[in-house]
Amino acid sequence: MAASESQKWAAVRRQRARCSGNQDEAVLMLVLLGMVTAVLAAMQTSAEALLTIYFFTSMFLSGCSNTCITSIQIVSPARMRGTVVATYMLLISVAGLGIGPPITASPSANFVDGRIGPALALVSIAIGAPTLGTQIWSRRGYRLRIAALTDQNGET
Repeated sequence: MAASESQKWAAVRRQRARCSGNQDEAVLMLVLLGMVTAVLAAMQTSAEALLTIYFFTSMFLSGCSNTCITSIQIVSPARMRGTVVATYMLLISVAGLGIGPPITASPSANFVDGRIGPALALVSIAIGAPTLGTQIWSRRGYRLRIAALTDQNGET
């Protein structure tokens, strides 16, 4: 009985993954919009405009992190799922908090005469473009993995 219930849950997870795989283009468009709004926000001179645009930036970019965590949980082995997601979150936090500020300060000090707005725009482009590219590249492997799981279990 337990095996059949776990198989049902696995089938539900695969079905959800297939459904989310069909929404890749929408998620990638939101990531692109997030990158564009991050550049626009950094170029604003008023605090109100900056915060308003950053609000939309955070909404657009949250889709990227959510799909990453969901994808990791689906393709990870059941015994390692929690550890893999925790490791991912640790690495993202360390990279964001440890590497992000020096990377942002470097263009500010060296290229744009100490102004932080243009430096943030440069960093948004320099980090956002490869991120979008790797997001597009990784989705292909994710789709192949879901197809392999579906074929392995004889589902349509």
